[in-house]
Amino acid sequence: DSAHKPYVSGEPDVESLLLDKTEDFVIIACDGLWDVIPPWESVEMVVDYVKEFGVDADKAAKYLVTQAVEKGSQDNITVVIVFFEDGPLVTSCRPPREEDSQIFPIPI
Repeated sequence: DSAHKPYVSGEPDVESLLLDKTEDFVIIACDGLWDVIPPWESVEMVVDYVKEFGVDADKAAKYLVTQAVEKGSQDNITVVIVFFEDGPLVTSCRPPREEDSQIFPIPI
């Protein structure tokens, strides 16, 4: 829409950084989230969500969308969360695998 051209940009904000395997997740979202929830707060929300409900990227993303709506966002809101398999939070919230168990079956 040419009437909105001076106000709307198709150019994304992009930031690159090196990962050092201490990261738990990345949040990819549009301004509908960031306009009402600052990045540091969204990270805290996801950490709290994971500690209470477990690692579920889809549900955690929907939770952030709901929080943005409740905080008054009137923009479109898109959120994608990618959890890193070996992140410290993810590892601590993962149920133990049977092969990781220290209890060995005793043959009868």
